[in-house]
Amino acid sequence: MPNSTADPRNARDVNLVAVLDVLRTHGASTRAFIARATQLSSPTTSDVVADLVAAGVVRIGSPGPATGGRRGGLVELIPDSYVVAAIDLSARRPFIGEVDLCGEVVDSSIVEIPGSALTSPNALVDWVSGLPRDGRVVGMGVSVPGVTDPEAGRLEWSPRYGWRDVDLRDLVREAWPLDAVLIENDLNLAAVGEHAASETNCDNMVMLGLRGGLGAGVITGGKLYHGSHNSAGEVGYLALDPRTVASTREFGPLEGALFEQLRRAGLVDGQAPNLIDPSTRTKPLSPALTRSVQDLLFQAALALSTALDPASIVLGEELVALVPDLPTSLHERLSSFLPHPPSVVPSRLGERASLRGAGIATLSALTPSLRRLLS
Repeated sequence: MPNSTADPRNARDVNLVAVLDVLRTHGASTRAFIARATQLSSPTTSDVVADLVAAGVVRIGSPGPATGGRRGGLVELIPDSYVVAAIDLSARRPFIGEVDLCGEVVDSSIVEIPGSALTSPNALVDWVSGLPRDGRVVGMGVSVPGVTDPEAGRLEWSPRYGWRDVDLRDLVREAWPLDAVLIENDLNLAAVGEHAASETNCDNMVMLGLRGGLGAGVITGGKLYHGSHNSAGEVGYLALDPRTVASTREFGPLEGALFEQLRRAGLVDGQAPNLIDPSTRTKPLSPALTRSVQDLLFQAALALSTALDPASIVLGEELVALVPDLPTSLHERLSSFLPHPPSVVPSRLGERASLRGAGIATLSALTPSLRRLLS
């Protein structure tokens, strides 16, 4: 469905975003094609394209195909003319990078965050504020392993770092004034990234992962679903049986049991819920531990499937690294329980999923101020 461009209060901004969306989706296009795709008039399309050319966001390339009239040059998006800074604190080795206007990670921009910058929120912000910066950076997205309030820009609790009740967006903006600073749960952003990367662009999917805890990011109707308290997908709080002791704020029964199994096998660093890099493992999990991990993850997958009826469940690379045949085994077990089981597939983006999702979500948040930023 074409973007709505009828609201007179913000028509110029909406028109600009509509044209950018066409160029992101279809690549270099003629003005005539853009006008048809957006349902804008030819003069309005030309005005928007002129604005984008002046801002350095697009360029006019070689002539387009002949259509019976004068052949105009193709309008081409310059993806890295503006970028979003994206931080992933959930990766085994946290890093920062840039995501361009097409929602793609700029590989050459990736920089690992040193351990000294992860000792406190203030240390992180101080380190980030000291990075070289230029006018191309128009926003920042931060992927956090823990509980967040995206609307308030607040990190409520991150077990991996021991950070509680941090107004992280305010801290970032004090050091680096930006129009859009997004603070969001890592698996929510991984779901956004995987949704963008999916071949079928599946509009109802779940991203199940084991980072700072066991959880899932939920995409419904093509959009990220947070729930009433930003807690959608928190399957780690599932009870293992009716007698389970109530959860603490730190961990739920299901994720607690899973981490305990992995801790006994030496696959978790100390007391922190942080998986050891699977490349350092010298042998696969024992059959007993494999079955235990599969059983616990099956409970999570079954709960998500029955409650949400997703078309697919995407498994984080950390889960597939633990049990390589997990996608197949989970799908087979779900098929024996459900009349319409979801497909179960490994992550397409691997460790870049949350980073790409942070960039895409921040670009979406920039829409209201995009024209001013590009002027």
